[in-house]
Amino acid sequence: MLNINALRVFHAVVQCHSVVRAAETLFISQPAVSNALKRLQQQYEVQLFVKEGRALQLTGHGEDLYALTTRLFAIERDIEALFKNAGARQNRNIHLGLVTIYERFDAAGILKYFLRVDKDVTVSIHSGNSRSLMEQLANREIDMAITGEPPAGLAFVRSYYRTHTVSLVVPRGHRLFGKARFTPDDLRGERMVLKEPGSSVRAVMDAYFGKHRISPTVISELSNFDSNIEIMQKENCLAFFPDATIEHMLAGNPNFTTASPKDEALDFSTFILTRQPAAYPAVRARFIKDFLSLLQNEALRL
Repeated sequence: MLNINALRVFHAVVQCHSVVRAAETLFISQPAVSNALKRLQQQYEVQLFVKEGRALQLTGHGEDLYALTTRLFAIERDIEALFKNAGARQNRNIHLGLVTIYERFDAAGILKYFLRVDKDVTVSIHSGNSRSLMEQLANREIDMAITGEPPAGLAFVRSYYRTHTVSLVVPRGHRLFGKARFTPDDLRGERMVLKEPGSSVRAVMDAYFGKHRISPTVISELSNFDSNIEIMQKENCLAFFPDATIEHMLAGNPNFTTASPKDEALDFSTFILTRQPAAYPAVRARFIKDFLSLLQNEALRL
């Protein structure tokens, strides 16, 4: 098997024009250099050097080998640079979790601000509800998440992002269609399409239902907006959606109206969640710190 270390010794001797200086460069002893050259020539039965006075001169085979080792160690440097750059790119690959409304409506705007921090960053987006994204963050599957408020006991670093208002959406033909305000009594006995458990909207509605002792008849529990709308129209039932979804998906649609609670607000806040800075590689931690600083300095609300 080809001995790369012996070739490295040979290459250093040629470059340094001296066994002594080659030994110093390689941090090995002078006898170790001489023995490596001797074994290399004996193994392949070839003479690589001839002595002219006290100097070593390359033979023809030595010159050919030196040309090859020059290429070999240039390739080695290229490989080292490849791995180094790959590591740097990996540290600039941010895994970002977005709740569904941000993944669907705000992803491009969020990425724009990421690129203001580091134009070379790449972002892998993970979508889910608040509960699933917090689990991914805790399990180090993602680096940061823009999601609902974490429950007590989870040691995340959080920065306020936005507050969303939740409204009742009513399909045409329902008795509440066109009504601007609703009371808890309006909802008793109603059939509803609810967001899936673990979402911020569902947490808001569960709290409202619990407070007013409402037990809705649940038709479905889905995260997909289009499926929920289809079921609402078909079953003539109600649903609750956040303002961003209503603004982007229902604005101007004559088949639906929205209503707000009469005496209270239904809203939830979202946050940028990260782990503690020490949990990240240095480059990634610095990027996250700079992004959060941009958020704070510009009061960024996408």
